[in-house]
Amino acid sequence: KALYASKVNGSFTDFLFTQQEMTNGTPKTAYLFTCDETRYNIAPTTATQHVYYAFYEMTIDMRKKTYQPVFGWEKVYDKTFYSANNTYKQDAMYGLTVTTESVTDDQGTHSGYVTVSQIKNQIESALTAGGTNVPSSKDQILYIDGSNLMNIVENQTTSGETTTSHKLSELNDGLAANALIYLPYGSTSTDDNFAYNTIAQYSETPIFRGANNIVLTDKNPFYAKYGIQVDAAKSAKYTRQITKSTYTDETYATIIMPFEIKLTNGQHVDNYGTLEFLQMNTDNATADDYNYMGKTVFFSKTNAEKVEANTPYALHVVENKGEDGVFTVNQPGAVIIATPAAAKSGNSLFSATTITSTGNLTDKEGTSSSYTFSHKGSFSGYKIPKRSPKTFYFANGGFYSSAELNNNYSTVDLLPFRSVYEVTAGGSAKVGFLRFVEGENETSGIDVFKTASAEVDMNAPVYDLQGRMVAPSYREAKGLQNGLYVVNGVKIIVK
Repeated sequence: KALYASKVNGSFTDFLFTQQEMTNGTPKTAYLFTCDETRYNIAPTTATQHVYYAFYEMTIDMRKKTYQPVFGWEKVYDKTFYSANNTYKQDAMYGLTVTTESVTDDQGTHSGYVTVSQIKNQIESALTAGGTNVPSSKDQILYIDGSNLMNIVENQTTSGETTTSHKLSELNDGLAANALIYLPYGSTSTDDNFAYNTIAQYSETPIFRGANNIVLTDKNPFYAKYGIQVDAAKSAKYTRQITKSTYTDETYATIIMPFEIKLTNGQHVDNYGTLEFLQMNTDNATADDYNYMGKTVFFSKTNAEKVEANTPYALHVVENKGEDGVFTVNQPGAVIIATPAAAKSGNSLFSATTITSTGNLTDKEGTSSSYTFSHKGSFSGYKIPKRSPKTFYFANGGFYSSAELNNNYSTVDLLPFRSVYEVTAGGSAKVGFLRFVEGENETSGIDVFKTASAEVDMNAPVYDLQGRMVAPSYREAKGLQNGLYVVNGVKIIVK
């Protein structure tokens, strides 16, 4: 600094902006001074080194500004069915987009900066004020989208002698169980269900990467405004308790997931167990004859390389390495696919792929009709109507018809992440139950209704579904009427 002053009569001064200059946006000019020493003396002089001085002129526009969050609420679902504190609630669900007044620069038009405490405080104020298209509680918020902001800043606030730190992780506190937080470029978190924008230019479409795992909670609504790429070392994970029937541990369920699931030879195998994904057979899906236990409907394992996102399936737990009666879908490096608009329209069912099956239904009166079944699922929960459209929902190893509900009920509650079959075309045959069978419509004699057990104990007694023993052993069973029986926890069909 002294050498510079002595040789070029230069001087250094502090480069400061006043409050007024920052408020008014008054530019100031500064000169950046640099010095460079050459490595070798290549000039014909007697000096031992050359020193080069450079001066860079810069115009700096330093601005001080306080940004206020601007909230935009979106009603994602008009009606839902979800679990909260061990009770079921039915409320609308919302998404929140956080912006500020617009800023235009070399990155395009975007919002400014906000702090974590600003977002938290304004959410509380909005809930207190109420109004149309605003949730009444935080657990009705399914996402916060801050991707258009310059940054969400962790900060501290002071009240009296108390200083409180506000972390990004707190943005998810109290929100819906499956809420997603979309952070802007430059912000990140180590918490589950957070994603950050990987695109710096605001004029381009954001691309989100998961900050950690995406963990889905069963029986609670889900909605993804944007797709999210989960890192290969992380995963998307969903766990469900399967409802047990009276006589056996059920190993079948219906399911719809917001991410693709990789399959090998039709199975998904990981540390949690082995899962198979099935669809109702496309043609001749039902048996032709009527049985007092209900019609038989046939399912086959998918031969695809993956389970499609936002598409309903039936699921078979082939092997469970976890807690009894609980299965887990876990996909490392998953891609969460944005939820289709079709999922948002009121009390609705949807499927990203059209899936239909046909089959004949014959009731106990002998009336036979050709039916078309459309497979659809829900991320919001769904009130299944009794009669229009007729809907088959899964329970106790088969599908019950909503049209045959007890007169005391007008709807059936379908929880999120489950699927049903709507009857989109059909006749007047009244069928209350479809027995679920894995295989083709070519059965005869006694067939095993597949469960967790691999084979039937020949010496075990045979029971009907009312729990009455109808034969002292499976080996001695003769003259059984057509129907469904239980042998040592394994269901068998006699035809």
